Amino acid sequence: MLSFAEFITERDNCELITFADIKELEREFDKRFDPFDIDFRFTRHFADRASDGRNIPCITLDELRALFNRIYMSRKQGRKIFSRWPDMEIVLKDVRDNINIPFAIEYDRRNDEFDVIAKTIMRKRNFKSSGPIIKV
Repeated sequence: MLSFAEFITERDNCELITFADIKELEREFDKRFDPFDIDFRFTRHFADRASDGRNIPCITLDELRALFNRIYMSRKQGRKIFSRWPDMEIVLKDVRDNINIPFAIEYDRRNDEFDVIAKTIMRKRNFKSSGPIIKV
């Protein structure tokens, strides 16, 4: 467990993840998940919360890439995770790094794809949700 001084130091040393960084990540994920008919959207709140000092240790872009890589690498799981819950909210929980991402999933009939909207992000061991929690 971190001392208060270590907590403050760790919190203040977080690398800022900008909204532009998140938009670039969104383009990467859209390109990779296009074969599954999945379109990602990350909100400004997601970008703000990704750099929040309460995430100890800080959340990094590399961690987010690794999480989505694990989903992508199991090709069946990529489609299954998001298409199984149309028009619902789920939480994607990274069991390795305790990262939790609540998503709203909407089926877009016009484009025949799933819009996966990341609402926020936080690192928390005992994250609670009233909706389904999908462990990755």
